[in-house]
Amino acid sequence: MKRPAPAYTPIAALDLTGAPTGIVLDPNKPPTEADLKYFADWETPFTAYGALSVKPGIELVEVEESIRLFFNGDVSGGDDRALVTRLDQIRNARAFCTVQPLSTDHKPHVDRNDCREALVGPVFRLQHSRAYYQFGIEGKRRAVLYRRRDDEWFELAAREADIPNGYLALQVDLDGDAITCTCPELDLRFTVTDTTFQRGKIGIRSLGQSKIARLTVEQTTAERASDDRHRAGLLAAEQKRGSDIPDPRLVRTFDLAALGGRPQFVGLIEPDRYDLLVETDSDLRALTSDGELIWKTSEKIHDVQASSVHGENGRLLYGFAGQRQIKRSPGVTGDTQTNVVADEMVILRGDTGQILARAPVPQLEGNLRRTDYSMNTGNLTGSGGFDILLREWRDDRGGGGTKLWAYDPDLNLLWHHDQPTSWYGHHWAVQFCDVDRCGRDELLAGGTLYSADGDILWVHDRDEELLATNGGQHYDAVYIGDLADDPAIDPVAFLVGGSGGVYVVDALTGQTRIHHRVGHAQGRTVCRLRNDLPGQQILVPCRWGNMGILTLFSGRGDRLWTIQPDYAGQGSTPISWLPDQPQLLWTNTSEAVQAFYEGHGRRLKQLPVLSALWQGRPRAQVGNFTVHIGTDPQEYIAVAIENQMHIFGPDIG
Repeated sequence: MKRPAPAYTPIAALDLTGAPTGIVLDPNKPPTEADLKYFADWETPFTAYGALSVKPGIELVEVEESIRLFFNGDVSGGDDRALVTRLDQIRNARAFCTVQPLSTDHKPHVDRNDCREALVGPVFRLQHSRAYYQFGIEGKRRAVLYRRRDDEWFELAAREADIPNGYLALQVDLDGDAITCTCPELDLRFTVTDTTFQRGKIGIRSLGQSKIARLTVEQTTAERASDDRHRAGLLAAEQKRGSDIPDPRLVRTFDLAALGGRPQFVGLIEPDRYDLLVETDSDLRALTSDGELIWKTSEKIHDVQASSVHGENGRLLYGFAGQRQIKRSPGVTGDTQTNVVADEMVILRGDTGQILARAPVPQLEGNLRRTDYSMNTGNLTGSGGFDILLREWRDDRGGGGTKLWAYDPDLNLLWHHDQPTSWYGHHWAVQFCDVDRCGRDELLAGGTLYSADGDILWVHDRDEELLATNGGQHYDAVYIGDLADDPAIDPVAFLVGGSGGVYVVDALTGQTRIHHRVGHAQGRTVCRLRNDLPGQQILVPCRWGNMGILTLFSGRGDRLWTIQPDYAGQGSTPISWLPDQPQLLWTNTSEAVQAFYEGHGRRLKQLPVLSALWQGRPRAQVGNFTVHIGTDPQEYIAVAIENQMHIFGPDIG
């Protein structure tokens, strides 16, 4: 007996007939007509519009009167380029890819520090940009089938082969837990059984240069119907989970032009009364939540940081005056940034705006971008928490730095250091905390812990490893404190080290307890998304080469889940949307992913009222954050676009 061959129809196909040659899918420009027409079925994980300002690395070229897709690894700076289906949750299907590998060797890069060879071929059952299967040609010397999960590459099948210079037809057939990979030009057939990844997107991924003549994903009618039922079931479960979560409702709008700029909402005078602090072109001013002026300065004060605690003068405000240097340069998202190295440091009373102290900014060396303060204040001197740290942003350190100056509330210099170790990174790379509970704070700067007197207490035990990591060399963000709600574990330090990943460290010794390689880890947010777990959680986003990936860790350092809502984001925002409930995670990094997620990484509901505000804008043109206003205990969603700030609260009738 003979079983009749099933009939397949495409669910995604790359048809370049009539397409113009040149760069396509440029992340620095809105989608073109050619992008929308010829790539309607596809997304690009590494060059999404509105993500980072990187070289496109994807072109259309003419070869023998036909148009080919060209992954140009030289132009892309050595990182992967890929196309994946917009359609997700694909179980059974077959994928065809006709590819010409052009590169043999490859250097380590931000996504893979041990990389030595080029690799191109179809990817399938993709969970996120660091978890998938790939059948491909590696180093132009062998065919291989990998299952990848972060930095773990499991070789499921491989065979050395003489790779011809022309095109190879690579085919993947997915039939339940069976994976069959074939290449007729190599007389090759791999058949394996693997149950790790059940569903996902399908596409092609290229590390190094390659040309693609065909890319098609097909399903039978039954396979497509099965996936449609599965997606419908996921949507029904989502709607049930989110049925009790109120939608956002517009409750207020601020005219930013009338205010003079985008405000910070700060408890300037009282801890539970949030007023507006606005840095205008000519002054610094405080206003009530109703817009009444409280005070304003007679000079421009910029880059203001509020103290973490209140005193008899309300919060103290730490700002800068004067401009020693102004540097305008392209930002990482393609916008133009204006960075200022200030002349003076100033400290003001939060209740009156009176300047209490001012001192010159020390002479700074190196390729300096701007001056800045720590994101929280500390208690080094017994001040009660009003001591501050001056830090630098340097272009030759990727926006991080090595120099530190600690000051008391009168701007007397307490101590100064120039770190010889891995440098500290962006905003949350330095933090005060009373680690040993002695009554005075220590300071964690990158991977180095300082005493209140400025002595080095420890250097992270894996610091040299991070220095040797491509895309490492720095700690982009840190958190130190009691997170686990377990005296055997607390205090804990999370060191977020770029392509080195996330180090969970004993905060008393600097010794690594757990090391998670999750991609180019870039930031951190402390949150409480789960009431069924002790302590708090840490949300870590990824950046270079891994945009959009979010990983949640328990307070003791266990990895709870990883998701990738889009390919443009770097982080999302926890919000206390309902009283006496765990926080929700508001994903807000692109127009398409405005949604609430819960603490298990599952989407609760989409938020179309927020998506509608974007109107095709890239992420750099939309500000998304949460605020408290006045004495209202509700935490609100704020979306700032051009000269309007839209405030949304829960629509509870």
